[in-house]
Amino acid sequence: MVLSAPSSEKSSRIVRTLHGSAQPFARANLHRQAAWPARWRVSSSVSRAKRLSGGGPSAPTLARTTKGTARAMLRQLLLLLHLLGAIAWLGGMFFAYFCLRPAAAEVLKPPERLPLWSATFSRFLPYMAGAVAVILATGLSMLLSVGFSAAPPGWHVMFALGVVMAAVFGYIYFSLFPKLQAHCKAQAWPSAAEVLNRIRQLVALNLVLGFLVVLAAVSAR
Repeated sequence: MVLSAPSSEKSSRIVRTLHGSAQPFARANLHRQAAWPARWRVSSSVSRAKRLSGGGPSAPTLARTTKGTARAMLRQLLLLLHLLGAIAWLGGMFFAYFCLRPAAAEVLKPPERLPLWSATFSRFLPYMAGAVAVILATGLSMLLSVGFSAAPPGWHVMFALGVVMAAVFGYIYFSLFPKLQAHCKAQAWPSAAEVLNRIRQLVALNLVLGFLVVLAAVSAR
């Protein structure tokens, strides 16, 4: 213990000496910072604030990014609804023309087959009317978002063919289908068969136009 006392006292003197020698440097540093121009001190404060905040984007940049993301999500939603409507419409016509029609003609006689078609159309056509409305609305919205002049030629072909297909569907739904119902209700089977044959021809036409729309969509990618 006696031997360690001088060593401890010597260590204390060294610490006090170092502390005292460091104070002039600290005071000089404070004086130099106080002598800096105001713009330097502000710039230094801003730099420290940016470092602390992570250097994130400004409010206008963030607003533009958010707006662009919302537009992209809206385009994806419109495209999804457009494709779902097209799948329902084309798939429904394909099933009715290539599956249900030959099966009904093979199994059922006209007095049974024609009321079946009338009942089927009474359920099928309202769904397809909704699909057609969705297809036209979403297609026009996507076309307007790009601009008619900037849109690819395939888009114009798709929209024109879609309008023609919608007109054919409207003629079936609002003109031929009520006649089919009336003839079936009156049991006028020859007249009902004639109307059904006209519906079949127009459905075949829309299937061909739908195939052309798909080709236009592929070429426009």
